[in-house]
Amino acid sequence: MEAIQALSGLTFMAVMTVVGVRLLMLARRHRQVPELLLALAFLLGGSLGASIEAAGMTTAEKFEHAGALFAVGKFFGMLGMLANCLFTWWVFRRDDPRGALAVVGVMSLVVTGFVGHALSGAFQTAIAERQWFLVELAGRLASPAWLGGEAFLYWRSMRRRVALGLAEPVVANRFLLWVLASIAGVVCLLTSVPPLYMSADNPFLVLDLLVFAAAGVGTATAYWLAFFPPARYRRWVEGRVAAA
Repeated sequence: MEAIQALSGLTFMAVMTVVGVRLLMLARRHRQVPELLLALAFLLGGSLGASIEAAGMTTAEKFEHAGALFAVGKFFGMLGMLANCLFTWWVFRRDDPRGALAVVGVMSLVVTGFVGHALSGAFQTAIAERQWFLVELAGRLASPAWLGGEAFLYWRSMRRRVALGLAEPVVANRFLLWVLASIAGVVCLLTSVPPLYMSADNPFLVLDLLVFAAAGVGTATAYWLAFFPPARYRRWVEGRVAAA
């Protein structure tokens, strides 16, 4: 079980890191804000935050500084969540005051959970109290759900433009990929919950960990295709539109 858990975590972290670094290089080359924000979300939240937090939780009873690891992981995760919210705001709602309110609302939940962990002593024990964990989880779920909703609405509009010859099929497909990435991100977050409350001998835990790893890889793959579509994938997307 520990081997499966470690493999799932390493797979998730490796893919997030590779995509995050590629996005960071793309942002540096083109000076584009969305790529930079998404790169920070991947690297701070996925590569650093998730891995350091997991290290603290798994060593809670073995390592005297596990609580500090837990706190550092949560902090990086919070920064990654902020970058993810700003990405959604920048792409879809930059000129809409409701976008800024959405960022504040999501981050209020995440920050409240972080402060609650600190006050409850979780940053000393690396053991989170359920109520603060659920508050933070609500914010973490709201961020990809918001992105997925915005991307779906825009994708539906772009489909009509493609049909009229007013938009490129690959550009429209990018928004669909963001929808799929958001769904996979929600699945990834939900499947990270059971290991906190299940015993190691629970047979359901194996399936949960496999789904967690698959969702993490799915999230990163969707973003990879959105920002770095191979020529074969571009031809496939354009071919489907031409056939339709």
